[in-house]
Amino acid sequence: MQADWCWLNRPQIGCVLDVAWVDRPCRIGNLFHPTPMLLRRQFLLAAVGAALAVSDQGLTRLLAADGEPDPTQPFTPSAEFQELITKLAREQLPDKYEKTKNWGKTTRVFDGWKLERDGLRLETRRRFKQANDGAWQKYSIRLLDPDHKFDVRVANLRQRESQMVCDVTVIAAARVSGRHTQWENGVQLISIGAEADARLRLRAELAVGMKLDPTKFPPDVYLQPRVTQADLDILEFKLRRISHFGGPVVKSLSSSVREVLEDKIAEDRPKLVERLNKSLAKQDSKLRFSAADWLAKLGGERK
Repeated sequence: MQADWCWLNRPQIGCVLDVAWVDRPCRIGNLFHPTPMLLRRQFLLAAVGAALAVSDQGLTRLLAADGEPDPTQPFTPSAEFQELITKLAREQLPDKYEKTKNWGKTTRVFDGWKLERDGLRLETRRRFKQANDGAWQKYSIRLLDPDHKFDVRVANLRQRESQMVCDVTVIAAARVSGRHTQWENGVQLISIGAEADARLRLRAELAVGMKLDPTKFPPDVYLQPRVTQADLDILEFKLRRISHFGGPVVKSLSSSVREVLEDKIAEDRPKLVERLNKSLAKQDSKLRFSAADWLAKLGGERK
């Protein structure tokens, strides 16, 4: 739907609008030509919603918590936007991940003799059992208090065609642990462990478009976010605890703990954009807003 010119009950402000019905584009030459009053009201409200939908100011108020920030500087996102980004990040950052190598390996070992009586004859048989054996390795990654230790920042808010684009950075704390245990025929020779704290950084470019559904009265506005690029890396890694042993075994464990985290990130990185967008697609119900409520909110803030 296109309006050549319309007034939004605000003198000196006009706009040109393109509004698409769901899967059916249509064009209206002038909202004020003779039409039934109800139809004109619906079109006018749809036009108002569309004007709001395409306005940088309206979208900025959705993304930012503090009014209209300097788009070139990082700013704290709104509670709704922060909740959405936090949920997406928690789904993609490595959490409750475990990797093992030979953990639980056993071998068959001699376990004494068994006497059996057959009439007056005594027979002996060897007994065997399964016993822990070999080099066991276990590693785990978990997020530390993700409900409170997620830092979400948005910066570089900019216009790209009909969309608003921003850079999102999420920093989270993680705990990485590893344990090496050496067994030989059921006897534990050594067991060493290490723990490290890491800060993980998820960076993404998010393009946010909007879509108006004028089939409803008042019409709803849909946010249409899409991740165009994303990356995950280790911002900081620090060993916090390690067994009181020395030598190459401990050094190997220290290196292995970091390598496990790096390998997991390298494994997840190629599909990060695809997985983020799949998660966004599941949030459709949370990305719908009432145009009437939105307009009332903006109107109240201007007073």
